Amino acid sequence: MTATLAAEPYRVLRIVHEDRCVSIRRVVSARDGRSRLLKVQRTNDPRAADPLRRELEVAGALDPSVALHPVEMSTFEGRPALVLEDFGGVPLRQAMGAPMEVGLALRIAARLASCLESVHRKGLVHRNLQPENVYFDARTGEVKLTGFGIATTTAEGRHDTASNAIEGTPPYMAPEQGGRLDRALDRRADLYAVGVILVEMLTGLRPGEKDDVLGWAQRHLAEAVRPSALHPACAVSDIVSKLLQELPEDRYQTAAELHDDLARCLDVPSSQQLFDGAASAPSGATAAAMRGTLLELAQVLSNETARWRLLRGLTRLLTEQAGARRAVFLSVSGGGSAIECSAGPVGGVPASIVEQVIRTRERLLISDASIPNPHSTDPYIATKRPKSIACLPIVRHTTLLGIVYLENDLVASAFTKDRMAVAELLTDQAGISLENAKLHAAQLREIAERQQAEATLRAILDNMVDAVLVCDRAGRLTFTNPAALRLFGLVDVSGGGPLPVEMFCQRLRPMRPDGEPFEVDELPLLRALAGEVLSSVDMTVRHPGTGRAIHLRVSAAPLQDERGALAGAVSLALNVTEAIELDRLKEQFIRVVAHELKTPVAIVKGYADLLRRIDKASGKQQRFLDALIRGTDRIDRLVTDLLLLWQLQTGRLALAPEAGVDLVELVDLVVGRFERETSRRVEVVSCRPMIVTADRLLVERAVVGLLDNALRYSPGGGDVQIRMGRKDGRATVDIEDHGIGIPKDKQADLFEPFYRAHTDTAYDSGGLGLGLYVAKAVAVLHGGNVEAESREGEGSTFHLTLPVQADVAERVS
Repeated sequence: MTATLAAEPYRVLRIVHEDRCVSIRRVVSARDGRSRLLKVQRTNDPRAADPLRRELEVAGALDPSVALHPVEMSTFEGRPALVLEDFGGVPLRQAMGAPMEVGLALRIAARLASCLESVHRKGLVHRNLQPENVYFDARTGEVKLTGFGIATTTAEGRHDTASNAIEGTPPYMAPEQGGRLDRALDRRADLYAVGVILVEMLTGLRPGEKDDVLGWAQRHLAEAVRPSALHPACAVSDIVSKLLQELPEDRYQTAAELHDDLARCLDVPSSQQLFDGAASAPSGATAAAMRGTLLELAQVLSNETARWRLLRGLTRLLTEQAGARRAVFLSVSGGGSAIECSAGPVGGVPASIVEQVIRTRERLLISDASIPNPHSTDPYIATKRPKSIACLPIVRHTTLLGIVYLENDLVASAFTKDRMAVAELLTDQAGISLENAKLHAAQLREIAERQQAEATLRAILDNMVDAVLVCDRAGRLTFTNPAALRLFGLVDVSGGGPLPVEMFCQRLRPMRPDGEPFEVDELPLLRALAGEVLSSVDMTVRHPGTGRAIHLRVSAAPLQDERGALAGAVSLALNVTEAIELDRLKEQFIRVVAHELKTPVAIVKGYADLLRRIDKASGKQQRFLDALIRGTDRIDRLVTDLLLLWQLQTGRLALAPEAGVDLVELVDLVVGRFERETSRRVEVVSCRPMIVTADRLLVERAVVGLLDNALRYSPGGGDVQIRMGRKDGRATVDIEDHGIGIPKDKQADLFEPFYRAHTDTAYDSGGLGLGLYVAKAVAVLHGGNVEAESREGEGSTFHLTLPVQADVAERVS
C-alpha cells in the first residue's frame, strides 16, 4: 500500500498500534528511504483532527529526545493524519503482557520519569499517559512520549473544570482526573499513571480492569492498587505505594523526585534481589509469559535495519536476557574475525574458541571454565579466568554472518538450557535481521545513487539553453525545463496539472518553413509518441506574449519504461531564430554585393573590349586593355565563386540538369580556353561517347577548378594530362600534373573552403582556395565525387566521377 502525504509518497510497512480512535503505521519514504510513523484518526469527523493538531503544537515544542517529534499534518485515505519521526521504538504495550525483569522495568520507569520532568517544566500536563503512548526501543533503552492530543497547560493548583472533564484512558487516570475529588488537575496526575504502568510492567496485569469508563474511575478511588499486590519488596513497594496514593499531595510532587528514587533502586548490587524470589525458577505460566516477552524482543530485532543499532541491541539483549555479563559480536572475513560490537565490560575474546566455532559452525558451551578443558591454555582464559563461556555462530543459508561470544565472570553454569534457548532465539533473529540490514543498506545506496542521478539530470536540464519538453503516453505535457518556459513565455505547465500537447501547441501556432500550419498529428512530440525518432524538424511558432516569430529546430524521440513499453516522449527544441535571421542578412548582403560589384566590372570590361577593337590602338595600348579585361574577368570569377560558395553551404543552389551533355566535348572546350590564355599544353586522352545528365555550367565550373589547380602547381611549364573513361557505370575524368605535389599532412583538408596547401610558401600562387571545394561539391550534387592522390615533389592526380546517362551506357556496352 502507498500513502500520499503532502505530495510525498510513503510505503506502508506495517501497523504498529491500533485502537478505536487511532491507527499508527510505520511507513518508509520513497523519496529518501527514511522511516516515519503515521498516526491516522479512524473517523472522518471534522473534529477528529483537533487532537492531532494539538499534538503537532505541543510535541513540536518539546525536545525530540523526550517526545516523538511531529513532522507535519496530512491526510491518509481521506482521514486526518500526523506524520511523526521514527526512532525505531514500539509502543511499550508490545513489551508487556508478562512480568518484566525488575531491572528493565525500573530502567524504563526512570527514563519515563525523566521525559515527564521535561514535559512538566514546559508547564504541560500529558493527561493520557498509558503504555500505548510510551514508545520504547529495547535496543538502546530509549523512551519517548506521544499522545499529546488532550495535553493542557493548566498551572499547578489551579482548578480548571475544562481540564477536569473525563478525558483520558480510565485504567491510568488519577482519581482527580475523573472529577471525583475536588482537586486541581496537575502534573501529579501523570505520576499516578506512571505508577499504574510500573505495576503493569512488574505483574503483567492491569490493576482494577473493568469495561465501564466510570467504573474504572470509581475503582481507582475505592480500590487503589495496594503495594501488597506486588511481589514483596522494600524500595520498589514504597515507590509504587507513593505513586498510587489517592490524594495528589500524598504522591510524588515532581517527576525528578521519582527519578531519583528509581535511580537509587537501580544502584542496588546485582548480587542482591529487589524482590523476594526473583531468582527462583519461573512457573509454567510465567515461563510462557517470558517466552512471549522474548518473542516480542526478537520482533524488535527484526524491525531494525541499521547494522550498528541491530548489533548494539543484540548484545544488550543478550546481557539482559541470556545470563551474560559480556556479550560480543565478531564479524567474520577471510577466515579471520574482529570485534565489531560489545555490551558489558570491555575486553577481548578467547581466540581458540572463536576459531573453533568459525571452523565447525557449531555452538560451544563451557559451563565452568575453571575446570580444565581443551581451551584452558588459551591466553585470554588463563589471564581473565571467566566462569561461564558460550560461543554461537550466526549462519544464514550456509553463510557465516558472524560470531556471538557470551561470558559470565561471576558464576559458573550461568548459561542454563533456558538461557541458551534465549540466546539462540535472539541470534537466529539477528541473522535474519543482518541479512535484511545488508539489503536495506544496498537499497539506501541505490536510493542515494538514484537521487544523485536525478539531481544531476535536473541540474543539466535546468541549465540547458535549449528547451526540453516531456509528455506522458496520453500526450499530456508533464515537464518543461526553465529554458522552455522562457522561450515560450509560459509558467510551469505542471502547476495546474498536465497540459495536453494539442492545447500547448494551439497557444504557439506552429508553422512550417513554407508558412503552412502543422497538423496536430504531425507535431514532432506526438509523432514520437507513435514510435518515430525525428531529428532537426524546422518550424516557426509565435511567442504568446509578444507575438514575435520564433524559429525552432526540433528533435523528438519516444521514452520507454524498464519493460520497454512506451511511457511518453521527449522533445528538444533549439532556438535558431538568430541563425535564420543571420542567414537572411547574409543572403541579402551577398546578393547586393554581387550586384554592386558585377555591375561596374561589367561596364569596365565592356569599354575595355570596345577600345581594344579600335584600329588606332597601339600594341602597347592593346596589352594594357588585355590586362584590364583579364583583371575584370578575375574579379567577376571571384564574385561568382563567393556567391556559389554561399549557395552551396546553405543548400540554396538549384541544379539545372540537362540530358545528353557530352563530357568529352565539355572538357575539350575548357582545355582549349586554358591553352589559349596560358600558352600551356594539356594532353587529353578520351573515348567517345561520354554522355551524362548534368548542369552543364556547374560541371564546367568543376573542370575549370581542377584544371586551374593542376596548371597553377606545375611550375616551369610542366605538361598536364587528362584521361577520360568509364568505370563501374560512371564517367571518370582524371587530371594529372607533374608539379610540386601536396604534403601528406595537408591532404586531409584539400576540399575545405578557403584552404590553400601552399599558403606562405614559395609556391603560393594566390587565389581564394575555393576551386577544389566547389569541384567536389558540384560532383557530389550530381551523385559523383572528387578524390585526390599526391606525392610531394612528384605531382598530383584528381579523379572526377559522374554517373553516365543510363540509356547511353547500355548502348555503348
